Amino acid sequence: MRKFFIALCLLVLGSVMMGAAPSISSYNDKVVLNADNSAQVVSEITMDSVPSGSTYIPLNIYKKNKNIEYSGIPKDIIVEQHCGTEDIPYLELKSNKLLPEKLNFTVKYQAAAVKQAASKKVIVSNSNTYNYRFVNAGETPIKKYSLSVFLPQGYELHSVKGKTPAGKGANAAKTNYVNKNGHNGIVVSGINVRPGDVVGAKFITVPQGKSRMGMVVLTIIGILYLIEFKGIVKSK
Repeated sequence: MRKFFIALCLLVLGSVMMGAAPSISSYNDKVVLNADNSAQVVSEITMDSVPSGSTYIPLNIYKKNKNIEYSGIPKDIIVEQHCGTEDIPYLELKSNKLLPEKLNFTVKYQAAAVKQAASKKVIVSNSNTYNYRFVNAGETPIKKYSLSVFLPQGYELHSVKGKTPAGKGANAAKTNYVNKNGHNGIVVSGINVRPGDVVGAKFITVPQGKSRMGMVVLTIIGILYLIEFKGIVKSK
């Protein structure tokens, strides 16, 4: 955590020294999980403008990201990758002049196996608990951010155990269940994500169908109880 705040302060200081901070109007992360917990990540980012000097684009919090590709960035912008062993992987965009036009670009990379969150309670066999989050380690607020996590085929969401920012206000994170191309998943979104802010969710996944198993069992028990109760009443 100490390294994170030191790195964040350096990024902010660099922004102040180099000029006006950039404006990120939207940042959409899509994480597709593999069976071994590694993932493919696609980030779609829109900036209102690109200032002169260095602009820091934070990536999702994964160490040792591999095969990083990006598209949509003009050739006169130099891109440097800081995604090896850093606590906060990021891209550095270097421009020798202000680019006032809106910039839409995409970043794709592979993430190493993600460690599951600890869970004291076993929900069902083969359940997994994840705590996915994004930290705005840049020097400017992100107006709109969303994180979509798609599970391996054969798995579904059992429950959401928490979200960041918590609460029910306008700036609280919003969560929704989704299904796309046969993959179940969750979307976490937030607005006005300031430097150092976190957007994320802790959730539990189970093999498909098992999240409804308890409800099915309770339904059967209820039916058997009604039949037995009806039999007792008739016998009287």
